[in-house]
Amino acid sequence: MEREPTFDRKEVLVDPLEVLDIYSSLVTITVDDNYGRGGSPNRAVALAHYSVKEYLISDRIWAGKAAKYGMRDDVCYNILAVGCLGYLI
Repeated sequence: MEREPTFDRKEVLVDPLEVLDIYSSLVTITVDDNYGRGGSPNRAVALAHYSVKEYLISDRIWAGKAAKYGMRDDVCYNILAVGCLGYLI
């Protein structure tokens, strides 16, 4: 099942940190205090645990009710690249 990668401004969160409330059991925020000198630390959203990634890319997810959330590495990398390019353009 392939999805059409698109960037839709209507789906952008007003506050990007809202993702932590929406997906609190799946994602967390990481902070890099050692990045740069004098600048603010970098923050990034990351999967809460390695097992979350393993489940999302496993063959097991495709057989259950969560199949629409299943991911394939190659497709995800392509979607991310197209989304980033669309955002930059």
